[in-house]
Amino acid sequence: MCGEGHRLAGGAMLTDRELEGVLDLALDVISRIGLEIHDHELREVAARGLGVPNGPRLTATRSQAEAYLASWRRRVDMRKSTEATGTAGEAPRLGLGVMPYSHTYLDPRTNRHVPLTGVRLIEATRFLSTFPGDQLTSSVPGHPVDVPAALQSLFQYKTGAQYNPQGGGYGWLGPPRVAEYVLRMAEEVGHPITATVVYVDSPLRLGGHELRTAYELRHRFAEVHVGNMGSCGATLPLHPRTALALSWAEAILAGLCVEFLTGLPTDWGGTLEPFDLRAQTIPFGAPEQALYYQMGREASAWLTGNRPHAGHAPLLTMAKVPGAQAALEKGMSAALGVARGCTSLGAAGSLSADEVFSPAQVVLDLELRDWLERFAAGICRPEDEPADPLKAIREALSGRGFAAADATLDSYAALSWFPRHLRREMLDRWRDLGSPSAEETAREEAIERIEGAQWTLPEPLFGALEAIYAEAAACLG
Repeated sequence: MCGEGHRLAGGAMLTDRELEGVLDLALDVISRIGLEIHDHELREVAARGLGVPNGPRLTATRSQAEAYLASWRRRVDMRKSTEATGTAGEAPRLGLGVMPYSHTYLDPRTNRHVPLTGVRLIEATRFLSTFPGDQLTSSVPGHPVDVPAALQSLFQYKTGAQYNPQGGGYGWLGPPRVAEYVLRMAEEVGHPITATVVYVDSPLRLGGHELRTAYELRHRFAEVHVGNMGSCGATLPLHPRTALALSWAEAILAGLCVEFLTGLPTDWGGTLEPFDLRAQTIPFGAPEQALYYQMGREASAWLTGNRPHAGHAPLLTMAKVPGAQAALEKGMSAALGVARGCTSLGAAGSLSADEVFSPAQVVLDLELRDWLERFAAGICRPEDEPADPLKAIREALSGRGFAAADATLDSYAALSWFPRHLRREMLDRWRDLGSPSAEETAREEAIERIEGAQWTLPEPLFGALEAIYAEAAACLG
């Protein structure tokens, strides 16, 4: 990608010819290298339908892969045509969500990292319940480290359903025996789970609990999403076009295999991440990540016939606490994403990738979302201008100035954004107020929300979920 950055200003990051080469290489990987499937039984079942395994790997012909892509494009077209477009004239709403993967809690009362236990997960979930769904999409922000591994997804779902009006959530469904209980809980509260996710383990490996769950419980689902999260220079080639080809190959072939195994329509997406060889981790919030995400969005749009692809920008950072690093990495990633057309942001409250959940950071991320939402709305609409601008200018000049003019006072609130935690006072006034910082006031708001949270799932549903969890604990715990 080095040396080609000028394409950001001029349009697409990859040309049509380059993308044709990426797809051609992906099809070569599918037909000549193939996908390793860990589960011997499922590999044999898939092989009977798709072809002969290439050793421990399963390959598909180019024509099989192209036929799958054609059906996938038709599904994308149908989904796009039925999506709601919103009410004409409404300002765009920028979505913001929370991830369910954290295992550490940054307690706003002490500002210290502590394990995300079951009790703390309930507290964090109740905190999230204080935000309406049109402001923050949320359920549970992590998994409880003091709960046995076999019960963690159940505890997650139960906690979200019992203490957040937006309902239950989970990071992973888990193996079939566990997933059955999660599905029962969802049906009990009237929100059945109709889709599941299967992840590719880059490079070119498919297996694990998610695949077995999708296969054994296929009668419970309506669709399956297949995804990956390869790192350039670690689990994918370093160079972006080759990495994109491999990412597409493993996701397309995995989607084809899962669709055959389950008989369900599959959606798929290939994600590229950077990798820091020095830190031995994905550097979330790095400029390369923003570049890879943008390239991935553009490439996906091309693959679906250049249909609009608004995309999603995660607010991920390697910062461990709210502050300068979190603000810079989250802010730059989000701003670049929104400027390039993203309509939703994710990972509110996440720190240290997704290890840490911080209620104070959620509050700050909402502030960032609101800033960007105002930016996306544009500077002014024609109807906001004075009916007689020359008259308005004369009245201001002959009166008390523009600050006190009727045209200003009538429109100021509508045309301005007012932060809740960012400071705008001049130095002396700021000192008079006690020198507040955004981090301090965000923590104060978080504590107030935790202490004021009241919503609880009413009986008998609350008790019904407890009974299902108790049954699972007896069988699985």
